[in-house]
Amino acid sequence: MPYLLDSYMRTYRMKAGLVLKDIAFLLSLKSSGTISRMEKGLRPPTVLVLLTYCILFNVGCEEVVPGIVRDTKTLIIKRAPLLVGILEKQKTTPMIAQRIKFLKGLYTNKECLHSNINEGI
Repeated sequence: MPYLLDSYMRTYRMKAGLVLKDIAFLLSLKSSGTISRMEKGLRPPTVLVLLTYCILFNVGCEEVVPGIVRDTKTLIIKRAPLLVGILEKQKTTPMIAQRIKFLKGLYTNKECLHSNINEGI
């Protein structure tokens, strides 16, 4: 799934004056081809590459690949009520109640999705 229009990986790298080989070297990669394909939107970035860009350029994931972040948030908000429905059919335990409360918080207050996830870590 290409994310070409919503990826700023190349923009951040070029603005810093780095070339693909620099990023590959920092990640101990033999070739920069994979990173090039990620920057072009031909494949989604790996966690390692995404974190590298975020750390190098001191930005969050939403600034580097906003399309992926937006799509992921949308998917979570869409599927959280389905998981709540499954959990509510199970015998209630303190752990299940905690999970339901957390999940309901995700889709009842969509603005706080990011902060809710960070608080749970």
